[in-house]
Amino acid sequence: MSAASLRPGVARGSHPESALEARHWLARRQDDLVGRWRSHREAIRIRSVPGGVEKFGRGLRGISADDLETELSGCRRELLGTGLTPGNTLRAFALIREVSARVLGQAHYDVQLMGGWVMIQGMLAEMRTGEGKTLTATLPACAAALAGIPVHVVSCNDYLVARDADEMGPLYQALGLSVGTVTQEERDPEARRLAYGCDVTYVTSNQLAFDYLKDRVANPDESLLGDRIERLGSSDRVGRDRLLRGLCFAVVDEADSIMIDEATTPLILSRPSASAAQQRVYEQALELARGLEDGIDFRIDRTNSSVEICPRGEERLAQIAKSWGDVWKGERRRREWAQRGLSALHLYQRDRDYVVHEEKVEIIDPLTGRRVPDRSWQQGLHQLIELKEGVALTAENEILAKLSYQRF
Repeated sequence: MSAASLRPGVARGSHPESALEARHWLARRQDDLVGRWRSHREAIRIRSVPGGVEKFGRGLRGISADDLETELSGCRRELLGTGLTPGNTLRAFALIREVSARVLGQAHYDVQLMGGWVMIQGMLAEMRTGEGKTLTATLPACAAALAGIPVHVVSCNDYLVARDADEMGPLYQALGLSVGTVTQEERDPEARRLAYGCDVTYVTSNQLAFDYLKDRVANPDESLLGDRIERLGSSDRVGRDRLLRGLCFAVVDEADSIMIDEATTPLILSRPSASAAQQRVYEQALELARGLEDGIDFRIDRTNSSVEICPRGEERLAQIAKSWGDVWKGERRRREWAQRGLSALHLYQRDRDYVVHEEKVEIIDPLTGRRVPDRSWQQGLHQLIELKEGVALTAENEILAKLSYQRF
């Protein structure tokens, strides 16, 4: 993909993002074979990167700050004009390394130059502990930003976002680039919008994805996964309330963790939706579940964490709920609510799956073992567990948008 396709403008719209394509299996197989050939070709090219950077870098050592600024301006013009060509990228890397040595006291090593080259080509770079991933990431981030492409540097947690942006900030400033941070602590939409409006934005994976979902909900008539060209001279507010400038270019730290380990739970944007009628349904569902007998009316499969209603249990459900109103007339709906109630009573255990903290039910993350106060089970299960524990019911969340992290 060319730099022009990643850069906001008239040709690609003000919020360029990659479109999702339905790929035929033959096309995917072709991509795999091409990728293998490309990897072999790139391996040869990668080893030549330090030499190419050094070729440009020799003329930068010892020159004055004014001359370095002139070189930087020229490089930026070339990047804006012709994009991230191999020659432009090597020249940009040499300038970034020279500026880094002057303002941070850290010049990029050969392994970092190779890692930066791999990333700016859209590939994964595996680096050992101590090889300096934070400094390496500045190479593709700065080069893309100098080419006029909005850059997201995606990290695992708020601490890394704040630390890396602070440590690398002087380098970005010396290159004439603005840098912003987006963390969970910053709730103000305008502050987030300003941070995303910087040339380089350090942000956690979850904050980035959820802000994207918020933009999608706020702009339902726009295609956020396609191309859109805004009308020139338009005075409307299309896109002005967006947080992001689109998904243009990202450098992902700990890619295996973000894209695999922590991507098992779908991203769900929701809002509270409560009513007295809903609360009555929760109470009745738990009452139904408590009226059934284990082994006779239902069976629990703890291996697969599921509950099966037996034929006798179906009869009992119909008998108990026959006078409860329209919600309970449908056999399938009645069975599903009973299964949720039974799951709340028998499958979800206190101090294993959740804790009661300050009179609130808080989920325990099965991967980390930590409490996640902002997370809740869906489809009324959370409220059923709250009823079981005798704490105040929270409003059930109405799902506004959801997205898997792999698709995002």
